[in-house]
Amino acid sequence: MSTLLVLTVTGLGLGALYFLVAAGLSLVFGLADVLNFAHGLFLSAGAYGTWWTARHLPGAGAHGATPATSAMAD
Repeated sequence: MSTLLVLTVTGLGLGALYFLVAAGLSLVFGLADVLNFAHGLFLSAGAYGTWWTARHLPGAGAHGATPATSAMAD
Protein backbone atom coordinates (compact mmCIF):
# COMPACT_ATOMS: atom_id res chain seq x y z
CA MET A 1 0.00 0.00 0.00
CA SER A 2 1.15 3.49 -0.54
CA THR A 3 2.12 5.57 2.44
CA LEU A 4 -0.51 8.19 1.71
CA LEU A 5 -3.30 5.62 1.71
CA VAL A 6 -2.12 4.08 4.99
CA LEU A 7 -1.88 7.50 6.63
CA THR A 8 -5.34 8.45 5.38
CA VAL A 9 -6.97 5.25 6.67
CA THR A 10 -5.14 5.51 10.00
CA GLY A 11 -6.13 9.16 10.40
CA LEU A 12 -9.77 8.42 9.66
CA GLY A 13 -9.80 5.54 12.13
CA LEU A 14 -8.20 7.61 14.87
CA GLY A 15 -10.59 10.48 14.18
CA ALA A 16 -13.54 8.08 14.45
CA LEU A 17 -12.20 6.77 17.77
CA TYR A 18 -11.84 10.31 19.14
CA PHE A 19 -15.37 11.11 17.96
CA LEU A 20 -16.83 8.06 19.71
CA VAL A 21 -15.13 8.89 23.01
CA ALA A 22 -16.14 12.56 22.82
CA ALA A 23 -19.72 11.73 21.82
CA GLY A 24 -20.01 9.26 24.70
CA LEU A 25 -18.73 11.80 27.20
CA SER A 26 -21.05 14.49 25.84
CA LEU A 27 -24.06 12.19 25.85
CA VAL A 28 -23.54 10.99 29.43
CA PHE A 29 -22.84 14.51 30.70
CA GLY A 30 -25.82 15.95 28.84
CA LEU A 31 -28.28 13.36 30.11
CA ALA A 32 -27.04 12.67 33.63
CA ASP A 33 -25.15 15.90 34.47
CA VAL A 34 -22.30 13.70 35.69
CA LEU A 35 -18.91 13.57 34.04
CA ASN A 36 -18.14 9.85 33.68
CA PHE A 37 -14.50 9.05 32.94
CA ALA A 38 -15.11 5.32 32.43
CA HIS A 39 -14.79 5.89 28.68
CA GLY A 40 -11.10 6.63 29.13
CA LEU A 41 -10.72 3.46 31.18
CA PHE A 42 -12.25 1.33 28.43
CA LEU A 43 -10.09 3.05 25.81
CA SER A 44 -6.95 2.41 27.86
CA ALA A 45 -7.89 -1.21 28.57
CA GLY A 46 -8.56 -1.84 24.88
CA ALA A 47 -5.26 -0.24 23.87
CA TYR A 48 -3.37 -2.34 26.42
CA GLY A 49 -5.12 -5.52 25.30
CA THR A 50 -4.26 -4.79 21.68
CA TRP A 51 -0.62 -4.11 22.57
CA TRP A 52 -0.38 -7.31 24.63
CA THR A 53 -1.93 -9.37 21.82
CA ALA A 54 0.42 -7.90 19.23
CA ARG A 55 3.42 -8.68 21.43
CA HIS A 56 2.46 -12.26 22.36
CA LEU A 57 0.81 -13.74 19.27
CA PRO A 58 3.12 -14.88 16.48
CA GLY A 59 2.48 -13.07 13.21
CA ALA A 60 0.56 -10.21 14.86
CA GLY A 61 1.72 -6.64 15.13
CA ALA A 62 4.13 -4.53 13.13
CA HIS A 63 6.64 -7.31 12.49
CA GLY A 64 4.19 -9.53 10.61
CA ALA A 65 5.02 -13.18 10.17
CA THR A 66 7.93 -14.57 12.15
CA PRO A 67 10.22 -17.28 10.74
CA ALA A 68 8.31 -19.92 12.70
CA THR A 69 4.94 -18.96 11.21
CA SER A 70 6.26 -18.56 7.68
CA ALA A 71 7.85 -22.05 7.91
CA MET A 72 4.43 -23.48 8.83
CA ALA A 73 2.87 -21.84 5.76
CA ASP A 74 5.13 -23.76 3.36
